[in-house]
Amino acid sequence: MTIVAGAFSRHAGDPLPVSLCNALRTHLSRDPNEQTEEFRDGRCFMVKVDIGAYREPALRVDANAVSFLVGEPLLDQAGKAAKPRSSDLIELHDDFVNGETGALRRARGIFAAAHYDRQSGRLRLATDKLGLRPMYYFVGDRYVIFASALRILEHVREVPKQMDVRGVTELYALEYPLADRTPFAAVKLMKGGEVLDVNDVQSNVSFYWHWDDIKESGKPLEELTKECHAEFMTAVKLRNGADGSTASFLSGGLDSRSIVMALVQLGLRVHTFNFSIAETQDQALGAEFARRVGTIHHERPRQHGRQVSAMMAETWTELIDANPKLAERPQIVWSGGGGSVALGHIYLTRAMVQLARNGDIDGALELYSQACASAVPTRLLKSDLRDELQRVANEGMARELEDLANVADPGRRLYLFLMLNDQRRRTAEHFEEIDLGRLEYHLPFFDSEFVVSVLRVPIDACLEHHFYMKWLALFPDVALSVAWQAYPGHEPCPLPIQGDLTSQWEDAEKKRVRKSQRSNLLSQAKKLLRTSDFPDPILKKESLLLATVIFRLGLRDVGHVIKAASVYHRYWSQCDGSYMLPTVTRRADATVQ
Repeated sequence: MTIVAGAFSRHAGDPLPVSLCNALRTHLSRDPNEQTEEFRDGRCFMVKVDIGAYREPALRVDANAVSFLVGEPLLDQAGKAAKPRSSDLIELHDDFVNGETGALRRARGIFAAAHYDRQSGRLRLATDKLGLRPMYYFVGDRYVIFASALRILEHVREVPKQMDVRGVTELYALEYPLADRTPFAAVKLMKGGEVLDVNDVQSNVSFYWHWDDIKESGKPLEELTKECHAEFMTAVKLRNGADGSTASFLSGGLDSRSIVMALVQLGLRVHTFNFSIAETQDQALGAEFARRVGTIHHERPRQHGRQVSAMMAETWTELIDANPKLAERPQIVWSGGGGSVALGHIYLTRAMVQLARNGDIDGALELYSQACASAVPTRLLKSDLRDELQRVANEGMARELEDLANVADPGRRLYLFLMLNDQRRRTAEHFEEIDLGRLEYHLPFFDSEFVVSVLRVPIDACLEHHFYMKWLALFPDVALSVAWQAYPGHEPCPLPIQGDLTSQWEDAEKKRVRKSQRSNLLSQAKKLLRTSDFPDPILKKESLLLATVIFRLGLRDVGHVIKAASVYHRYWSQCDGSYMLPTVTRRADATVQ
């Protein structure tokens, strides 16, 4: 199953409206030829789309209960080969019926599940350990409404549309809302390892997995490196199954290279894809590595304004249409997503880690904010909101770090913050558009047992890609025979890069990207300044006008001001001007009323 949505009536005598079910069905997919499958009784409606990527059913219905599954749980079989997804679903379904979490705790894949028990009148939603497969939900007095894509709930009338100003501010400042927030006050996104149980009396959130319980190991670093490498190879083998041919992204960096190397090592016939700008390091290094390891390499120059995922879907689909036998499961592609954070520890510095260890969370977050440029353009905000909103992002991050108080080494808290916020939110972007792209991604860097093996390594050894390079050295020598693009400030590439090739980190390249976005930003600004539903209670239109003039004349790069105004306006207009301002009150427990 690829996309799921549903609704549950909290009271047996209050049937679901036909219009609600129709809205969920209608907006489940934007593909006009989509085939759906559904379940419905007096209290519950579930509808799903399955693009057939995993070739296994993800729906189970028996006399007393029904379970829908998106993604691939990959229940750990203690060293044995992975069972089919349908077998995993049976185990999860039985656990859900019995109110148990043993199967969830054994899952190492990326998935979300919805379960309805007819006898007890109970709905249960669950996510994978990192919360990478999204599950959004609204809990009201009458109905619970949920979906694996936020865009679906945006079209459902029964879901209240009130803009959460805190969530939208975080979305601009950090590129994603924190914790369980979304741009809508009434809609939540489930966290990693979370279970939501709802009946006619109460709704309750619990967690079957806690990442801050994982302890560092006292084993020698060499042994930990081997264990981590073995877990990665297991993660690749489990996901690959019996496939003999497959497709993978391949850039000029190390994350996708590691995956391609593992696939080649396992004897697969691999089609690799690169969507970089011509005559860049990213393009040339990816092509040279493909030549060295013998993959079937495909290149298409990057098109500005298009997502790489969309280009991948288009390119691979064209090849499959011409030759359907290129791969056993052509709707699955391997991606190095997560590698630079999960293993490379980018965004973190030794100074941040030390400040966190010293108890100076504010200092650590200040360094992080500076590095990631997470700030709201204060002159755009109304003066009475300015002080409060410019603190929103840091306050939200601090609260997330407080929730990780059990971490034995406080220096690890920022790493877990990124894994449980930054990484799951960025991955959610792919699943939001999966009805159009119609590709599932294998993401072995997010395998939960692999992440556990990384957490067992002292963080000081992991910073600046140091542990990553020790880990990478366990692959065949060819893995390090071609130069790669290293992150600034991280362990450098010891090999020379031939030719006059542009790096993605160079100022000239960044300037070119900004230039390509210029006309689009000016067009956005023009529309915002003319709109009749500008968010006047929150933003100052005169500040946007001034920024637009400065940007148009090229006096200063203030495109971020236009971006911020666009983000606020998008949700302001969807909510017809209804909004909720941030409060300093923190939720005292995990119960959802």
